[in-house]
Amino acid sequence: MGNAGWSYDDILQYFIKYENYHIFNADPLYHGTTGPLDVGYTEPTIITDTYINAMEELGYAWVDINGEYQIGSSQVVLTIKGNKVSTGGRAFIDPIISRPNLNVTLNAFVTKVMITNGTKRAHGVRFIKNGEIYEVRASREVVLSAGTYNSPQLLMLSGIGPKSELSRHNISLIEDLPVGSFLQDHPLFIGLVFKTNQSLFNESFDDMMLGYLNFQRPFTTSFNVDSIGFLNVNDSKSTVPDIQHIVMGSPGFKLPIDIIRNLNDETIAAYIRDYNPYTDLIMMTALLHPKSRGSVTLRSNNPRDFPIINPNYLSDRQGSDIETLYNGIKHTLKLLDTRAFRSINASLISVVAGCDQYPQFSRDYWYCAIRHLTLTGYHPVGTTRMGHSRHNSVVSNELMVHGMENLSVVDAGVMPEIISGNIMAATYMIAEKIADGIKRHFRQFQ
Repeated sequence: MGNAGWSYDDILQYFIKYENYHIFNADPLYHGTTGPLDVGYTEPTIITDTYINAMEELGYAWVDINGEYQIGSSQVVLTIKGNKVSTGGRAFIDPIISRPNLNVTLNAFVTKVMITNGTKRAHGVRFIKNGEIYEVRASREVVLSAGTYNSPQLLMLSGIGPKSELSRHNISLIEDLPVGSFLQDHPLFIGLVFKTNQSLFNESFDDMMLGYLNFQRPFTTSFNVDSIGFLNVNDSKSTVPDIQHIVMGSPGFKLPIDIIRNLNDETIAAYIRDYNPYTDLIMMTALLHPKSRGSVTLRSNNPRDFPIINPNYLSDRQGSDIETLYNGIKHTLKLLDTRAFRSINASLISVVAGCDQYPQFSRDYWYCAIRHLTLTGYHPVGTTRMGHSRHNSVVSNELMVHGMENLSVVDAGVMPEIISGNIMAATYMIAEKIADGIKRHFRQFQ
């Protein structure tokens, strides 16, 4: 997209730099084994084999989904080593926490970027901790890494954003930029539920917690995601996937599903009516390259008020987003015809409220179901996107805010377009690349 320094050849080294890969079928040209972040497979179950074998029957190989080819299926890949969970904090912060030039302040709430009067130079941030207001000064650079929702909120509260939005909240304009626009996410359809004859992890909480302490499932995998797959349902010859399968095994959704997924009472009642979290599979279907765009705007000029997040799913005028999800559903249903899924007696059950006026499992039914049960994939990007023009981007290819001095944004919000899968690994890559750039830039002045 014309952002110098961000080609695949430029950035692969940063993926490799932070990884410590433990996957037996990893493509060695695409992975690191000396980085701080452990990456591996979680403990498999019978569902893992069932899904991978079923996909193979449909012509999809077991692939290293972070290798050369992405189309195919895999066990779920996690930041884990031998079922011992790794995290960004443990990998990147714990080893350096005692450095004298590092101060990590917890339970602090940043409210504003401080900008020198009469200039466009950032010189620190203001934050609240234990009810007290503090200011921390930056002699070189302020780096915002508050995420796709809160970085744009902070920029707008500080006078950097769309002129009309700031004027609406009586915020003095410093730089007119499309902050908060171009929000993208991976819409996630959770309405495909397969009943099976397998029962897994139907144990007490105490027993499952004991398993966790011994590095055993189910609590050592995220949302009990068991396996994943990538496919292109619109162009079978394409090497770029447009749909992701996320197979949630047992135990699956239980209350408080309403809190996790923000569903209303009628939707929850229909969903759990025939669904058994210990025997049934949720075949979540993610749309990887949505055409729709959302936004993040301010609720008020009070930093304590959460921003207004409008994902605007399925809003593209051509209707290609909902059609691709529908094609993804049709393809997922082919799994029921495989020997592997028949071996666990898998069958489709209806968990959708409000679509009874349509013939069950018809095209109209699935269109209705998609509109009821498509939720966030928790992969928001794009609200401070990278680019050349200040009319359609917020930061430069070095992630410096257009028109500003000493101010950058380094988080998933800078991605100009959403990627073909989960965004965590790419976000770490962005941080590694910019860290290198910061060191090179300031060393020349030493």
